[in-house]
Amino acid sequence: MVEGQFLPNDLDVYEVVLVKDYAEEHELELGGDLELITPEGIERLRIVGLMSKEGPAQLFNGAFGVVPLGAAQRMFGRVGDLDQIDVLAEAGASDGDALDALKVALQERLGKQYTVTFPAAQGERVSQMLNSYQTGLGSVSAITLFVGAFLIYNAFSMTVVERTREIGTLRTVGMTSGQVTRQILVEAAILGVIGSALGVALGIVMSRGLIQVTELFLGQEVEGVSIPVDGLVKSVVVGVAVTLVAAMIPSWQAGRISPLEALRIRGAQRENWIIRRGWVVGLGFFILSCALLFGSLSFLPPNVALQLRMNALLTLFVGGTLLVPVTVGAWDRLVRPLIRGVYGSEGRLGSSNIRRAKMRTTLTVAALMVGAAMILATMGITDTFQADLKEWIEAYIGGDLYVHASLPMRADLGARLEAVSGVAGAAPIRYFDVKWLTPGGGDESISFTAIDPAVHRRVTSVIFSSGQGDPDELWDRMEQGDTVFLSNTLS
Repeated sequence: MVEGQFLPNDLDVYEVVLVKDYAEEHELELGGDLELITPEGIERLRIVGLMSKEGPAQLFNGAFGVVPLGAAQRMFGRVGDLDQIDVLAEAGASDGDALDALKVALQERLGKQYTVTFPAAQGERVSQMLNSYQTGLGSVSAITLFVGAFLIYNAFSMTVVERTREIGTLRTVGMTSGQVTRQILVEAAILGVIGSALGVALGIVMSRGLIQVTELFLGQEVEGVSIPVDGLVKSVVVGVAVTLVAAMIPSWQAGRISPLEALRIRGAQRENWIIRRGWVVGLGFFILSCALLFGSLSFLPPNVALQLRMNALLTLFVGGTLLVPVTVGAWDRLVRPLIRGVYGSEGRLGSSNIRRAKMRTTLTVAALMVGAAMILATMGITDTFQADLKEWIEAYIGGDLYVHASLPMRADLGARLEAVSGVAGAAPIRYFDVKWLTPGGGDESISFTAIDPAVHRRVTSVIFSSGQGDPDELWDRMEQGDTVFLSNTLS
């Protein structure tokens, strides 16, 4: 957004548009002059507009200006030269395979002397970090659904127990077991729709609040926030599906209630299959999950291995839950003396209830287990992302200050800067484009960064891919010369 009024064009003076905050900080006014040092000498530019500190104007903390292309070429002695051309794709070719086809078509049209790349290739490291973080958040979301399913299952199980006499009465007047099961599932579907709709509405409200907090924290206004309709529909569908899946076992148990047994004042409840034999399935799930999480899956494609490990998290929790009933007795015997010593008769009663209601104990223990695991997983993902981001910043933005010049800088300037008090190191850097002779006989443009290895290591670092060897040995080879470090993208 451009603020202020443009002044009439002055053919004797070049024109420039500055960031409003930067102009105010340096007491530069609209209509005033800005002097630049160029290879051709001092050039005076007329400030004809001020723009808000948004979008590209945020580069270099607002130390950003826009001048006409022809004026910049004349001022810096590069008439007719360009550094880059940004291409905007049409609406029908702006994503997926269509954009890949457009890239190939442009490359063939321009020839080998030019290089057509995606902007994402320049920030692949950040993209990888964000994808990893998104994957971790997806795992946490799956665990959250797992905990929610437990709570829903527990709620409907208690509902079936409380309505046992009511269900038995309905069975005595002719209601079939299938009708009882369908009734419980219909109730679950209604509650699932209502709960999912309320959850979506609450999520939208919370997201708006989070955006406002982010704006205050970053000092940047967020505009054009949109909530995808497919995401809302998916949330409701997943919520209803999880509710129905969690309510299936209680509804099936409700359909199996015997009318005569339900009408008794005290009916002895039989342990269901999960309590008696569920540990066998749980042990299988547990072993399979450990094998997928800690075993080597190098023989599989990376995306398949990642999907299997994510699914293994859910099977791990399912296996651990099914193993709880068979271990309840052992844990009860272990802590029974302590509980009785602390709580007396109440502790003895509670210990008996644990053995008597194994299903309820299983649900409670499993919910606490998964909840604690989710907290630890979230903390681990956050700490990992923070460490990864810090490593990336130190590697790619290692210097605390940057020194630029419109004129060529002498090679001894770095050593002279190191003599200044407060400077721990000064790493000279040279950027240039070269032509790489490809194995196929062609050539390709590559951007190279030339450094002084001995000094550069003290200022910043390089993140090596796994399996490259000892970083110190790699740096020693770099100092010996005739060595180059390549990016993952180029490799």
